[in-house]
Amino acid sequence: MKRFLAVALVLFGAASVQAQPFSTRAIYEFNASITDAGRFGAPRYTTALLPTCNSDNKGAMAFDSTVSLEKFCDGTSWTSMGGLTGSGTANTVAKWTGASALGNSSITDDGTRIVLANLGTTANPAIVPTGGLTTGIWFTTSAISLSTGGVSQLTTAANVFRIPVGSQYMFTAGADSSTSSQDTGIKRVAAANIAPTNGAAGSGWLQNAAGRSTLAANYTNATTTFSNTALSITVTNARKYTFRMALFVSNSIAADGAKFDFNGGTATATDFRAHCTLFDTALLLSSQVTALATAFSQATVTGNAMMECYGTLEPSATGTLVVRAAMNAATTGTLTVFRGSHIWVEDMP
Repeated sequence: MKRFLAVALVLFGAASVQAQPFSTRAIYEFNASITDAGRFGAPRYTTALLPTCNSDNKGAMAFDSTVSLEKFCDGTSWTSMGGLTGSGTANTVAKWTGASALGNSSITDDGTRIVLANLGTTANPAIVPTGGLTTGIWFTTSAISLSTGGVSQLTTAANVFRIPVGSQYMFTAGADSSTSSQDTGIKRVAAANIAPTNGAAGSGWLQNAAGRSTLAANYTNATTTFSNTALSITVTNARKYTFRMALFVSNSIAADGAKFDFNGGTATATDFRAHCTLFDTALLLSSQVTALATAFSQATVTGNAMMECYGTLEPSATGTLVVRAAMNAATTGTLTVFRGSHIWVEDMP
């Protein structure tokens, strides 16, 4: 009994002992908390048998065996001493549901993937920056959307990217898109109609580099043997192409003439047809061929002339379509195909 009174004085204060706030059952449970080795801990009680917490035993400590928590009396109620309450589910990320309680969040992690259970909406995204309640990322079972100001700006679904009317896909001039200003874009004009832009309201240019070729320098040939010009396009087996070509030509000796064909590359053709005309001061040549190696030949070319061609091609093997040129006859002349001559090949449906 003396041992109990000494402990009670330490744990609960003299006033608490004098006020005798503990029942006979509580005293019994406290005595039961003393171990066989003579050591003891805080008094042990079930939740139902915790003594009344009031100002007389404020600061008293006890162990609540029902919930396995250390508690102290704050003068009004028994409060957990830094312990946690709540429960959770395996593979579910925990979140604070109260000041000292944990529960399930809307995120699961099974060790293979992380899943967000709260998919969100356009106006209420699932993932948002601090303070950005209507800006962020939201999900459906088949799409991911980026929302800004409550409006979906980009959606990926069914292997496509979708942006709203009036928006543009933008490209910047610098490596960091967050600091570089955009100077190029693509916008929707109408149904089945898009247009390049300058990154704002102005227009831009759409370049198909693989389908166009131009001479960056003059081509010359002083022989009758064909050689390749730099007009070269890579074409793909079984695709259908149309093309147009403009060659600006001259021969220093008019009587040496000129000839051209399309057989300088590695491409072969299942179907090929081209019609070319050659003008100087008058029409010199108007001819149509059905083979890459069939030449367009003109005996005399006086002064500056232009050869214009339109054609179709269906390759039988992937390779290059290359324009060749040579003189029709060789005396002392030199054939020149001038810089800026070009060919434009389009891939058709």
